Amino acid sequence: MKVWVIRHGESETNKAGLWTGWMDVALTEKGKQDAAMASAYLKDVSFDKIYASDLQRAYDTAAPIAKAFDLEVKTTDQLREVFAGDWQGQSFDVLEARYTQSYWTWRHDIGKGHPDGGESVANVSERVWNAVWDIVRKEQGKTVVIASHATPVRTLLCRFEGWDLSKMKEIGWVSNASISVVHVKDDQWMLVQRGIDSHLADLKTRFPANV
Repeated sequence: MKVWVIRHGESETNKAGLWTGWMDVALTEKGKQDAAMASAYLKDVSFDKIYASDLQRAYDTAAPIAKAFDLEVKTTDQLREVFAGDWQGQSFDVLEARYTQSYWTWRHDIGKGHPDGGESVANVSERVWNAVWDIVRKEQGKTVVIASHATPVRTLLCRFEGWDLSKMKEIGWVSNASISVVHVKDDQWMLVQRGIDSHLADLKTRFPANV
C-alpha cells in the first residue's frame, strides 16, 4: 500500500505570517497554484482514495487531485492542525515576545511543544497517527492521498522514521503543497520520499527565521 501525504497550499494566514491552528481560512491565489502544481505532479499516479482534514485549506488542496481522478474527498477533523489555543491568530513575532518560554520550546524541541491554552504536539501525534492507521486499515492495498497540515505532517514523518517525539526537532517543516510518500506492508512503514517540493519551483515556501 502507498500513502501520499500532502501539506495544504499557502493559506491566507500563512501569507500574513499568523499562527492558524483551527482557524478555517482559504487558500491564497498562490495556494491554489500550489495545489494545481501538486495535482499535475501526481497526474501519473493511480489513486484509489483521497482523504483530507475538514479545514478548507486542506480540502481545497486535495480537490484538484480528486477531480483529476474522479474521486470524492473524504474529510475528517482528526487530520486537523494543532489546536493553537492562545496562539491562534497571533503573529510569530508576538508569540516570541509574549510566550517566550513555550514558543522557544516549540521552535527548539517541538516534540515537547504545547501552545498556551492549546493542544500538545504529543496529542496531535496520537490523534493524527490513529487517523492514518484507521485509513490504512480501511483501504488496505490501495493507493491513498492524505492532505493535512504542517504540524501533523511533521509528526507523521517522525513516526514514519520510527523515531520518538524527542527526535522530531530533527525533522524540518515541509513546504506548502509538498508531498511525502510512504509504503505500508505487514504493518511496517517505510518512508520513501520526504517533503518533495521540486514541482513548486520558485513557489516553494520561504519560512521566517522565527518559525
